[in-house]
Amino acid sequence: MKIYWIFIVIAIVCALCSDKIDKAVKANKKVKKIVLLLCGVLLVISIISIGKAAFGTKEIGTISGVENEYITIDGVEYVFDIDSKGQSIEDKLLDAIEEADYKIEKMEEDKALKLEELDRKWLAINDEIHKKLNDFVAILAGRDSKTVLSLALENKAVFLYSIMDGYNQSDAFRIRNMADYISRKTKELEDLQASATK
Repeated sequence: MKIYWIFIVIAIVCALCSDKIDKAVKANKKVKKIVLLLCGVLLVISIISIGKAAFGTKEIGTISGVENEYITIDGVEYVFDIDSKGQSIEDKLLDAIEEADYKIEKMEEDKALKLEELDRKWLAINDEIHKKLNDFVAILAGRDSKTVLSLALENKAVFLYSIMDGYNQSDAFRIRNMADYISRKTKELEDLQASATK
């Protein structure tokens, strides 16, 4: 109950007892002055209280040990919870959302940098393979040379292993080494691709 309602109740009681009050005032001037003073004080307090209720007041209260800021507008209290540091729950939620957005953006930036680094490594290994292969194919027969260059990277090593028997021991050894190298580097490329999807 708002405090000004108490004064209205007092005013009603006074109105109901007006006859008795009137007789007491007429009989005693000192009582008359006290009654007039009391009425004046009640009137001023009532006007101030009603004015606050009409135009809105902002107060701080506590509920369960937590401060709550509320504003009264047209007799309706709008409550805003405040923590011990003076921060409203709404502000805390906004801060939490901003922090979450920042973390998401940071994760996306880190992921983009990671993918960029993986792409750089992948291209470097792929370029190295093709450079060495282009220098190597000179020892192969024309048909084998064209075939190994045209095949997909994952099939090059298998093809080189398959043609070893058609070459002399020295060339076959070099072909095996190249096939082993391509097989090893292809595995590295596959690992990089797998890392990019994690």
